[in-house]
Amino acid sequence: MPNDDLVESVLKHSDILAVVSSYLPVVKKGKSHVCLCPFHDDKHPSMQVSQEKQIFKCFVCGEGGNAIRFVQRFEKVSFRQAMLKVAEISGYDDPRLKANNIVKVEDESVSRVYKVLEDAQTYYRYSLSIPEGEKARAYLESRGLDAEIQEKYGIGYSPKDASKTRALLQAKKHSLKAIEESGIVVENGNDRFNGRITFALFSPDGKINGFSARRFEEGQGGGKYVNSPEAKVFHKGDNLYNYHNALPASRVSGCCYLLEGFMDVIALHKAGIDYAIASMGTKLTEVQVNLLKRLKCEIRLCLDGDDPGQEATLKIGTQLNKAGVPYSIVDYQGDKRDPDEILNQEGKEALIARLERKITAFEFALNFYGAKAGDMDVGSRKKLVERFLPYLRQTPPGIQYEDLLNRISDATGFHKEAIRDMALSEVKDDLPEEATYVRGTIKPKGIRGNKELNALMLAEKTFMHYMLTSPEALQYYKDHAIRFRGNSTHETIANYILE
Repeated sequence: MPNDDLVESVLKHSDILAVVSSYLPVVKKGKSHVCLCPFHDDKHPSMQVSQEKQIFKCFVCGEGGNAIRFVQRFEKVSFRQAMLKVAEISGYDDPRLKANNIVKVEDESVSRVYKVLEDAQTYYRYSLSIPEGEKARAYLESRGLDAEIQEKYGIGYSPKDASKTRALLQAKKHSLKAIEESGIVVENGNDRFNGRITFALFSPDGKINGFSARRFEEGQGGGKYVNSPEAKVFHKGDNLYNYHNALPASRVSGCCYLLEGFMDVIALHKAGIDYAIASMGTKLTEVQVNLLKRLKCEIRLCLDGDDPGQEATLKIGTQLNKAGVPYSIVDYQGDKRDPDEILNQEGKEALIARLERKITAFEFALNFYGAKAGDMDVGSRKKLVERFLPYLRQTPPGIQYEDLLNRISDATGFHKEAIRDMALSEVKDDLPEEATYVRGTIKPKGIRGNKELNALMLAEKTFMHYMLTSPEALQYYKDHAIRFRGNSTHETIANYILE
């Protein structure tokens, strides 16, 4: 146990709000802050974080304490490890933290598995250099992955004889149990990556915890990639590719690119950008979102340009926004090539130029959904409008507001006045008065009881009845661009009738 003076010093130089916020989204409430408690199945924020008292407390499960206690419980680590993490988050340095009695203590069974993975990586790197690895080396060179990149990113080769890896690891005195827990071998004890190029995967703190292996020869069975399974130390949702390398560079640059695959990360490295990471998929877990939050910089979303990649961009943007992580989106401008392809086809300058084109989440959503609106029915287009209403409502009246109205109208095919009515109709009565200035004039309270408005609504309902029964009324609606003012749903119903 560290001495009391050191513990007190770490706590004195830390802020519990900053510590908790690096793991969870925290919202201010009164003099305190609240968040969902991670120590029980919490549906409503029940954990309070007090900066004044420098403590956290859950009033449902009873868990509480200081910043070190929070990290200890959240990460399930020893007191020493938790204290080191608090010091790291707080940017506090003390020579005593490097003393022998503060060295991290790992579970022995976990340490054994990490050692298995380290020895396997040494073997894969060696195998890439032997005659059998010649074809793998040729393939890597054809992809522009030279020796420097192979070393930096831990690229290797697993021999075709799938029994060799286990034999080597057992010769290194590793138990069969530890080898199995590493995820390297399948049920029969053979290497699951045999005959493939291997890419080492690292935990956020830089330890090898798994592999992803790529086929490179024609006729090779299985999928394009074979990945480590969920295992003793590898949990895909707890990792981001290249995070340990990108962490210091991102804090210096003030930004970090989030991509889909590690070939894209390597492409950015070749272009001179070392603050890039990959999700290795199109979804982010809560743990991964918190890892991004810990970078304390702008996240630049640069997922693939195909539909799944663009849809994932929208979802991830929502996650980051909810977690309070600043982000922007790289503008593909219809280019569906990934960074690796752009680099190989047009060079470094073209890739950097693409990466520097950024747009807001609203602009991205407008472009993405607007391109699809032509194939949507009226109901789907109405739902599309509803997606954009939050952006519209947070914009003050004026030129920008009118521009947004016009752009949403162009993208969805609805008249801008109908969209304006939708934005107004769903504004809650308890919103501040300035929220009623959307039209540029104050919306009178109690307007729904206005006699003139009631008469207008009745007239509109009567007209819609004739639209259903008379082709002439329908044609009149089309020819004269009739606008409904009594109720925003009337415009939607009329459009349904027209459709």
